[in-house]
Amino acid sequence: AKLMEGKAEPKAAMESFALARDLLGQLDVEDVSKDRLDHLSAVLQYREAKLLAQQGNEVEALGQLMRATETLNLISSRRPDVALLHSALADCYLSSASILEGIGKPGDAREVRMLAVSELLTLRKAKPHALDVQSQLAACYSAMAEASFLSGDLQGAEQRVEEGLALLKAYLGQRPRD
Repeated sequence: AKLMEGKAEPKAAMESFALARDLLGQLDVEDVSKDRLDHLSAVLQYREAKLLAQQGNEVEALGQLMRATETLNLISSRRPDVALLHSALADCYLSSASILEGIGKPGDAREVRMLAVSELLTLRKAKPHALDVQSQLAACYSAMAEASFLSGDLQGAEQRVEEGLALLKAYLGQRPRD
């Protein structure tokens, strides 16, 4: 389904997601870890949601993202040590925030970005030198600063800008030189 996602007609890509979902449903839970199967299903929902959003089906995409997020939260509560789950959750939250902004719900988008920040901070504690996490967190703070500014919360915007700049400075100090 992931291979078809970027290369096929939207209808064919959506069919590939349906096929992948069917195949996952046929796997015997005895042969595969339930958490792993649920994780794969959530990732599939996340990828399908991104495709739906690209096609302009924001409400349906948001529903898919909510289901993926719910599944990932459940697995993450059972396996809080798995960084990959926190990363996937942060991606779901950030995609949801973008959609929420697109449909005119900036307050909801800000709240969802705060959830993403929480996941990214958890990841940062587990992997303090991971540059991708730092840059993702800085981008999240930047989007939150913009949303705060647009809603008239100048103090909140300033605080988020400062947090984002501190992360970017740390990122630049750790990034390998060209």
